[in-house]
Amino acid sequence: MHRRKFLAASGTCLSVLAGCAGDTDGGSETTPPTSATSTTRNTPQTETATETTAAAAAPDSFVSRDGRHFTVDGEQFYFNGANCNYLVGWPYFDTAELEAVLRDASKMGLSVLRTGSLVNRSPSYWWAYSHQSVPGQFDEKAFAKLDYVIAKAREYGIRLVIPFVNAWGGRGGGVPQYVGWHVSADTYDDFYTDWRCRHTYRKFIKHVLNHENQYTNTKYKNDPTIMMWELGNELHLENHDDERLYKWIQDMAEHVKHFDSNHLLSTGAIGLGHYNGIEWGTDYLRDHSVDEIDACSFHLYGPAEVTGKGAFCNPESSRMDCQKSIQQHVQDAHNKLNKPAYIGEFGHPIHRTGDNVAKLKESRAEKYDKFYTELRKSDIDGAMFWQLHGVGKYPEDHYGEHPAPWAIRYPEDTAVVERVKQYSSTVAEKSETTSYA
Repeated sequence: MHRRKFLAASGTCLSVLAGCAGDTDGGSETTPPTSATSTTRNTPQTETATETTAAAAAPDSFVSRDGRHFTVDGEQFYFNGANCNYLVGWPYFDTAELEAVLRDASKMGLSVLRTGSLVNRSPSYWWAYSHQSVPGQFDEKAFAKLDYVIAKAREYGIRLVIPFVNAWGGRGGGVPQYVGWHVSADTYDDFYTDWRCRHTYRKFIKHVLNHENQYTNTKYKNDPTIMMWELGNELHLENHDDERLYKWIQDMAEHVKHFDSNHLLSTGAIGLGHYNGIEWGTDYLRDHSVDEIDACSFHLYGPAEVTGKGAFCNPESSRMDCQKSIQQHVQDAHNKLNKPAYIGEFGHPIHRTGDNVAKLKESRAEKYDKFYTELRKSDIDGAMFWQLHGVGKYPEDHYGEHPAPWAIRYPEDTAVVERVKQYSSTVAEKSETTSYA
């Protein structure tokens, strides 16, 4: 998610659907326990045995793809999920709050959480740890934090979607940091063609996939708790008029699959192009046609600075325009590419101050209700709202507001939480009733 999305507060796609007038890792106050030796498993501590009773069984099988369907052990798998970009490490986010947010997700029936992008930048106040602080140097303290998240998610039967890099940079470094590291790269788009940037990214991918979790003694590439990797979050070009991103996707997807044939892989794309003429160097059908890409990603906000009708619905778009956007993304993935489709991000903000907060919360819940109705009609394979918060020492939103306006807070946001639970029941029932014979 990027700063542009906060500008959409007055007119998101959810607002249109209701018919009404946009990584990280870093230090935390409580450091996850460290294992005594590399060969001894250090199981993350659980507060009480009863707190995990609502969780599903720990994932022992990988999520796979059979044509246009996600599958687990031969049965179709639909999911309801949420973004939790702080899971790779906000400074104010400690292990007790990790336990709490996983417990909250389980109570809401969420089976998948999408973390923030892995961090590539020099350590700073906000991120005391970085997975890659300089090219080719990897901080095992940062990976230990992610190890802990993966191990705890497994306990709660929750799978993870993890992007390798963030297109927008910011506190997590991302694409701009790769460019900044290398004198041979000058512009943002050089990330996709500069040989040093490409080499650094490829080396980082290899390290991530072969990293061994100190709590489970399992390499990431062998851990079914990870549902899917994304090449990045909202990757795009500043120069819109060429195929550099597409060629980069081809190359890097093949690189990932060379080291990891177990996991699904997607682009993490916004899903622009093909629908609204605003390319950003992306094309939904073209970019997801790559053989090694298993699932089609799109994000649904609006209006931001994007005009036209497509992955982002603008303020002038009708409810029908937004319905069409959802349906077209899903139908094209299913019918033209024979691949599953999922919404990696969607949401609607709320301002939590003033005299009419209760009314605003109910109105927001109605928007989510309308949105989930459209998802049911579309037969989409998965959706993850932006984003899940509990009640604790969460940081500000990216945009400086606290508590974060885009967050769904459990259990505080009662009305919208109920809509999320209802959709969780829908996808659970679909997964059970559409299994293969």
